[in-house]
Amino acid sequence: MKPYQMERKMVMIEQAALLFIAQGFENTTMNQIAEKANVGIATLFRYFPNKESLIIDVVKHVIEDRIPVYEEIYNSNSNGYEKIERLLLMYLQYIYGESTPYIKLLEAFEVYISFNEVDEQLLQEIEKSYEAYNVYVRKMLVDGQEDGSIKNDISLETLETVLNMFGTAIKKYSLYEVLPNKIMLLPTEDQLVEMKNIALQFIKNNYL
Repeated sequence: MKPYQMERKMVMIEQAALLFIAQGFENTTMNQIAEKANVGIATLFRYFPNKESLIIDVVKHVIEDRIPVYEEIYNSNSNGYEKIERLLLMYLQYIYGESTPYIKLLEAFEVYISFNEVDEQLLQEIEKSYEAYNVYVRKMLVDGQEDGSIKNDISLETLETVLNMFGTAIKKYSLYEVLPNKIMLLPTEDQLVEMKNIALQFIKNNYL
């Protein structure tokens, strides 16, 4: 694909993301996306044969746009535990920072694919993007076990599960924070910080 075509495609992806965030996947039409991206509907379909393929590209873009942050944390001059600590702090910032709408989009997508049949090949593309996150998290944990800052008597799989549970909870809270507390009692910011500290205490090697 030529540079100008890539640029045009990215505009469509970015504008589609804004509409999906504002209206949801099911309530957003291809005509609305074409209008917002200032392209003809035929052009939009030339790049994306259906809305499902566009949704997948939007989600991939949101995921992959955040991978450099993971890379920067991993490459920092810190031990494994300190890297994981920074990672969990970043998760908390998702709820209160400028990335919040995009984190809501990811959670909404996971809900969407739970109730809608999505082409298996397209789902595999998403899995590859998510795995890019997981690779860095796994490396941080391995580094921590090797440098002694993270417990060695707990399996890597268990440590990953604890971190994934915290990250999943954060995504869900970012999506549901608009609900009244009578429907869903959401934790306060202080309580989320305490949850983070509990997760960190679980993985930290206290015998250094």
